[in-house]
Amino acid sequence: MAPIFTGSRFGFGRSAAVTTSTLRTFTFYMWGAGGGGRTDGGSSDPSVGGGSGGYVEATATTISPSDTLYVYVGSSGLSNSPDSSSLAPHAFGGATTSYGQYSGGGGGAAYVYLNGVQGVGTLLAVSGGGGGISYTSGGNGGGPTGDNGGSYEGASGGGGGTQSVGGSGGSPDYGGSSGTSGSFLQGGAGAPGASTPGGGGAGGYYGGGGGGGANSNSGGDGGGGSSYYNPSYMTIVTNTQGTHRNVTNPSPYIDPNWHSYGSYKSISADTRNIPGAPSKYGGRARIVVTNGVWYRTFNFQGAVESIPANYSPYGLDFTVTSSSPVDGPYDFGWGWGKSSAPGATTCSIANSGPISYTFNFSGPNSDFTNFEIWTCNGNGLSNFTGQFSGGSPFTFPTTSPTGTGTPSGNLTPNMPSGNITSFTITHGGGSGNSHLFINAMKINGIVVDFGRNLM
Repeated sequence: MAPIFTGSRFGFGRSAAVTTSTLRTFTFYMWGAGGGGRTDGGSSDPSVGGGSGGYVEATATTISPSDTLYVYVGSSGLSNSPDSSSLAPHAFGGATTSYGQYSGGGGGAAYVYLNGVQGVGTLLAVSGGGGGISYTSGGNGGGPTGDNGGSYEGASGGGGGTQSVGGSGGSPDYGGSSGTSGSFLQGGAGAPGASTPGGGGAGGYYGGGGGGGANSNSGGDGGGGSSYYNPSYMTIVTNTQGTHRNVTNPSPYIDPNWHSYGSYKSISADTRNIPGAPSKYGGRARIVVTNGVWYRTFNFQGAVESIPANYSPYGLDFTVTSSSPVDGPYDFGWGWGKSSAPGATTCSIANSGPISYTFNFSGPNSDFTNFEIWTCNGNGLSNFTGQFSGGSPFTFPTTSPTGTGTPSGNLTPNMPSGNITSFTITHGGGSGNSHLFINAMKINGIVVDFGRNLM
């Protein structure tokens, strides 16, 4: 059968340093995160929902081999839900709402620093996020100025961030509180309100303001964050503001069901594999960096990631296939997963028979020094069977579904000599329908997280 996923864009494998004095040329593709949505799903009107994140494409031609890039990818705009507390909330710019009934937080920005983290290095570029909704519509992010958040009766939305100042906080209604203004890289918090708090402002070069709260009726929506590029280093190709329910330049680097756009009612839970109400979270931020030979994909991790300018991956690629001797398999899935195992790629069959997942590797891949896998299952099993390149089978631990999966430990002692071309995981079957979940895989220190990171 055809592979269900190809992992070539991740550049697995050990990296090699390239030591020449030639200046480097890099292209950056950057999407800000979408704003969070109402707990009740809100309106089906296409203009209503969390704001979409902006898109920036820019090229730098004066990066030295000794330079280092520091990459920040903000979180999706969240909302009032049981799952929000398990996520690193509002990292890198997206602002909270006070999480009363309905309102969503602002989406985080995506940005890159040169030769140092924020406060030390030089800011190269930013793609603004989208504002969270309270009732009407969060402001779209991106462009020189983010959109203002929508207003409802007396509660006004937060202003959009600009090139010099954050968006102002929205005014309250019926005795609520005013939203917080945005600031450098940070959205303003949505204001409290006994009835409905304001939507959170989005992260950006300057963040959007938080919406005003309301003690009766609904609050104002969060403003969108602005985008930016540093003209001393970057040549801009595209600097586009997001559009509700649309993603700018969705191919080939992002999934239009997952990235950048604001939350809204018509996205089903099955489409985005988000437990509970279908519209809770905004689309995810992403940055892709390339020198024309290799690509590195950066997703929300809740932490700063760095990449040296002289980085060169060995280029290990992979595809994934699945099979069962009994039936199917069916229900392939990538992404957040259902509430039983959030953050996993999943495969199931409609009986208690076995399932096998196989990773097929290509490229210079005989130098594995570390190989780990995080898994779980829906059948009460404590072990899976693994096998490298037709070598001897072995067992490794697994458990019932968890948010992160059970680590296998380092599996390289089970590898046969020679080039490793495949790794197969076999679920032996159990009571009820068989379900196999793979949360993450790490090879030589490089991780693909099959839920929170992959998508």
